[in-house]
Amino acid sequence: MTLPGAWLRLGIDTIRRLARPRQLPVLVLAVYAPFALLHTAATTSTASFELPHAESRSLGDPGAAIEQIRTENMTSAERLDALAGDAALSDEERLVYTHAPLLLADPERALRLDDTILGLYYTISESNSESATATTIRYYLWFSDESGGMPIEQRMARYGHPLDRELVYRVTFLNDEIVAAYYQAPAHRQVRFGYDGSNRPVFQIASANHNFRHVGRSEAERAGDGSLLALMPHVETARNYRNPEFLALAAREAWLQHGLDMSEYVYIAFYNPNYTGEVTLSVRVNGRWYYLHDALGTGITTHGYRRVAIHVDSRPLPDDIEEIRIITRTSEQVPLEVSSVYVLPGPQIEG
Repeated sequence: MTLPGAWLRLGIDTIRRLARPRQLPVLVLAVYAPFALLHTAATTSTASFELPHAESRSLGDPGAAIEQIRTENMTSAERLDALAGDAALSDEERLVYTHAPLLLADPERALRLDDTILGLYYTISESNSESATATTIRYYLWFSDESGGMPIEQRMARYGHPLDRELVYRVTFLNDEIVAAYYQAPAHRQVRFGYDGSNRPVFQIASANHNFRHVGRSEAERAGDGSLLALMPHVETARNYRNPEFLALAAREAWLQHGLDMSEYVYIAFYNPNYTGEVTLSVRVNGRWYYLHDALGTGITTHGYRRVAIHVDSRPLPDDIEEIRIITRTSEQVPLEVSSVYVLPGPQIEG
């Protein structure tokens, strides 16, 4: 008997057994359940992948991360001003330096081994018409962790790392004129504020998950330059997620503050070119299956390049990883591509 035929026969037999007035709710459930299961089967696609060569990646040195932040990512407002006026730089670079924000914070806050500020990064998008060009710069702060918001286990599952990336503010130009500026307020609200470019915008971290408040000009002046943190903006790339020093710092903090060992995960990077529905992954390690939705409750909604981490019972070795499956909520095969599978060592705690 085919699968639909078997479920139909089961439904009919159940109706005959339970067709009594007092058992009507049970009867309805008995009729619905087989067809619900058939619908789920018809709208779910499971793909197994030829396993890429699983590898063991290394972590850097947490101390080297602090030194990199101090020497490459921390700067001064005077240095940003000098770069903004440097004719040897491109127009885009000068624009980025001109409007880079400042933080109302003790500069040593960046180096605190708790939600360490890793750096300031930016993206630029542009659209053109016959007579005008609209340009938007977005500035993001990266942190080693966050003290509120999404639990670290969910962040590991959803993003494949414990790092926190938060939009500080975005500014839009129409040709050379500022037409709008928004910052990210608590609860991730996008709040518009008046900004004409005559002074750098100043913000202060205003929530445990790193949202911000806009600091007015008079308050910033009262605080003085010694309380303003200037960060060198860098182009944001996927390398941030793979920076071994940043990951070493994050692994150390994850263990000391949350008891989470990043070596107890299998990390999977995959690319999805066109599907935007729910996706869940599983991995078989030494004969046992482990599931992404154990941490998320459901899958993830994904499009483009993504990285996830699946928690297993112990520290796996590359040869322990046997199979990967990806399930999509669609009846058609989605052309997903697994690009890498790897494990990490335990964190460095000394020092």
